[in-house]
Amino acid sequence: MKNRKRKYLARISYKRLIVLISLSLICIMLVLFSVYKYSEYKYQRNLNARKEASERILQIIKNFNDRTEALQNHYLIAIESESVNWLIENEMSYSDYSRYTQAFNVLNKNTTDVSGFALINYKTGWVLSNKGLFSVPEIVNADALEKYLNWESGEAPKNYWAYADAADAVKQGDKNYRFSIDTEGLNLVIGLPFNSFNEYARLIVNVSPKQYDAWITPWLNECEEIIVLDDDGNAVYVSDSRMIDECVRMKEEGLQVSEPINKKDDAGSNTYVISSARSGFLGWTFFMVYDVNKGFLAGSGLSGGWFLANIILMFLSFILAVLAIYYPVGALIRDMAGKEERNKIQGNEIYYLSDQFQHLRKDKTALEETVTQQQAHLEELFELRLIRGEISEAEWRDYTEEFCRAPRKYFVSAVLVLDSRGDAEEQSNLNEDAISLKILQNMPDKVRQIPWMPAVYHAGTICALLAAESEEELQNEIGSYYAAVSEYIGTAFGSHIRMGVSSVHSNYGHVHNSYRESVNALLTQNIAGVNETGLFYYISDLTVDKDYGGKKYDLSYEKAVQRSIRSMDEQESHRITEEFFEYLGNSAGSVEEIRACILSYVNAILLVAFQIQVDIEKINPNGIGRIYQDILDGMELSGISSYVRHTLIDAVFKERLSLINDKSGSIAESVYRLIDQHKGNLTLYECADILGVDSAYVWKALKLVSNKSYSDIAEEYKLEEAKRMLLQTDMKVNEIAAALNYSNTQNFIRFFSKCTGLTPGKFRRLH
Repeated sequence: MKNRKRKYLARISYKRLIVLISLSLICIMLVLFSVYKYSEYKYQRNLNARKEASERILQIIKNFNDRTEALQNHYLIAIESESVNWLIENEMSYSDYSRYTQAFNVLNKNTTDVSGFALINYKTGWVLSNKGLFSVPEIVNADALEKYLNWESGEAPKNYWAYADAADAVKQGDKNYRFSIDTEGLNLVIGLPFNSFNEYARLIVNVSPKQYDAWITPWLNECEEIIVLDDDGNAVYVSDSRMIDECVRMKEEGLQVSEPINKKDDAGSNTYVISSARSGFLGWTFFMVYDVNKGFLAGSGLSGGWFLANIILMFLSFILAVLAIYYPVGALIRDMAGKEERNKIQGNEIYYLSDQFQHLRKDKTALEETVTQQQAHLEELFELRLIRGEISEAEWRDYTEEFCRAPRKYFVSAVLVLDSRGDAEEQSNLNEDAISLKILQNMPDKVRQIPWMPAVYHAGTICALLAAESEEELQNEIGSYYAAVSEYIGTAFGSHIRMGVSSVHSNYGHVHNSYRESVNALLTQNIAGVNETGLFYYISDLTVDKDYGGKKYDLSYEKAVQRSIRSMDEQESHRITEEFFEYLGNSAGSVEEIRACILSYVNAILLVAFQIQVDIEKINPNGIGRIYQDILDGMELSGISSYVRHTLIDAVFKERLSLINDKSGSIAESVYRLIDQHKGNLTLYECADILGVDSAYVWKALKLVSNKSYSDIAEEYKLEEAKRMLLQTDMKVNEIAAALNYSNTQNFIRFFSKCTGLTPGKFRRLH
């Protein structure tokens, strides 16, 4: 099944496969996004519909209340007029035309919102309405008045609003219409006299449904309908009866806002939101029926423009996705296959690449071995630089992190050479470089893994660093390493070895010193006593305080020659060396003791060479061992003195001078930067100490680059800085002197006057 699936997919071009998958994913994303946007749109639409309905119903109620309250206030004022009071309190007849005409005008004034009115006086038996004057017995719809208006019941309040339906209304075309009192709709009923408990008259002001429909309709939008219910749940006003049942239910349940209601009718399926509010003035409940499909946001749905924009976005995303996914594969195909081979590729390119990688997987072991070898070479290069003292603290930290080597507390340097003392002359002249490299190349892993850092070839020797957390463990490591290497070289090459071991160190910045000690241990074996096993340890006090013919060995020669080398004084180095060998010639020491002193002196020269970064291999390409061997070959003191002066010291000076020429520019730049940082308040020795070099080195580097001494450069800086502060700041002369670290102001003034011929104050005034 799996193979059939692979074969099927392999027949489809990878580009086409990516197109299909990308297109499918983008379509799915578009559908999901559209569903999400539509849901969000519906939610927002319903939310806005509820808000709009709630705000609109409150506006309509306020308008309705304002109008009814204004009518009520108007008629409460009207009944207080003299003409209306006369009509209420006095008997009258048709002959009192002027009297009831005045009352008619008062009641009919400013009544654009009123459909009709009637003042019914039971005491006099007369009715004055908008239709004329007639007697109470002539009222044709008295039963309707009793039914809706609590006629003569004594239960009605002093003034109130009442609603009456159209069931008992007298039609306008009826012959008795003039003797009817309009009650259909909303009625204001006022008991009269208004200020008396004994009422015998009523003022009925009628507002017909058509009239208050004119109050409501202007406030309605196309999407809004109004339903009004009285306290008993009866419909008082209905602009659309489809949702009346929902409004009654909401009133019974005490709901103010409904959830979206879906309702189907002949016009289709619509969604409504109903919001309600109660009129405290009338006691009615107003319901706003809001058609969501016609309301706010109805036209801002998922329009064709929106879909078009999304299709364009989908197309661009599709193109970008195909390019982003296929381009790397296409580039890989172009890199791995030629033009002709690319034209032959049919079907899925991924399977072609998979087949190519299958071939590469077969070489995985070889690749891993290559990487391991490269890492080993990097470690070897790092160790060689460490031996030469070229590694900074930052590089040391990077090394331990890169190669996952945790530093141990103690370490020693172990240097081994082949023991050729019993070999024939031809044997001793074999290419030691080739043999040593072959030893390292074929070294078994169990031997290679003993040192903390791998064994490397350096200056005719095989050097390794052994480390442990305690000195006792370190001694065991030394013994194990010597035994393993001896067995390996003895078995594989039939040779014996000699191994020199340095003293124990704990500072990894002293690796180059430990290497020198291990070499010294090999070369001074005859004096220290030959170990039968071929393992020799460095004896640090071999030449210190040793008694030669009743005299102490004088270490001052070693210190003096080191100072002269650091100061680049070649003649002084030669003079000290000649005096040293003259001192040895006058001593009463044995040949072996004198050789030990010579080796100690040479060690001092090589040590200072290490410290000033001279490459020993460039001094003697045959290695450091060759130098010691030449000295121990039995020459006279005069010949050894000449060898040390001309072969060793001159070579050190030559290499050191080359380094100075190469690095003078960078050293000079560093000096200028330090002088600027310390505002010129830095001595030559302090500067050299910061740079980690000898003061003579700094002096020579500056001479080569600028032909100026350090003090000249520092004084020039102070002078320029003083000029800048005089011209660009308001600092006083004593403040400038303090800033430039002068002990007193007079010293600064003398310095400035000497350099410019002007006092600081005069210089400032002139410029």
